[in-house]
Amino acid sequence: FIEEIGEDARAIGQKNDLYASVMISQAIFESGSGNSGLASAPNYNLFGIKGSYKGESVQMPTLEDNGSGSMYTITAKFRKYPSYKESLEDYATLMTGGTLGRSTFYQGAWKSNTDNYEEATKYLTGRYATDTRYNEKLNGLIETYDLTQYDQAKASKSKMKKSKETEKFIKEIAPDSIKIAKENDIYASVMIAEAILQSTSGNNVLAE
Repeated sequence: FIEEIGEDARAIGQKNDLYASVMISQAIFESGSGNSGLASAPNYNLFGIKGSYKGESVQMPTLEDNGSGSMYTITAKFRKYPSYKESLEDYATLMTGGTLGRSTFYQGAWKSNTDNYEEATKYLTGRYATDTRYNEKLNGLIETYDLTQYDQAKASKSKMKKSKETEKFIKEIAPDSIKIAKENDIYASVMIAEAILQSTSGNNVLAE
């Protein structure tokens, strides 16, 4: 999955003053490495962005917070893209253009306003996602997969030794995760991402 979106993320990050490492880690986390129904073909929505893209959208069930911590399910319209590239570009537009009436809403995640990706993920916590550990989870993915190599203009020669193991791990748990998520009204992508982080892709002693 990283190999599939990495170079597009690198180019888009360079063009838009964004950390490609953060972009990729969010895509992994939000889409379960492209395995969620919303991220899979023919939708290609990696970041769960609602609305429509050039008139194209897809209806999906989603969890909402009623403001007091209780969750309920609604059916919402999400953007549908021709490919992952357009999803990445649309994410960059959101990050650089902000929300309606607040163009600088995500400015704290821009490269020019930060010293490193950790400052960017910290800024996004509570702003892009309500998860109080959002930055920890993104940082863990960035470190696990050596995603900072995509923040450079040119590809580095470093190898992501763990990527093949994780790819195998995701394929192994994805079917059960999707089934359990549907039965329990939760996000399979979050379950998969948390499993990757907590079990080191199934390689720690407890997971074995």
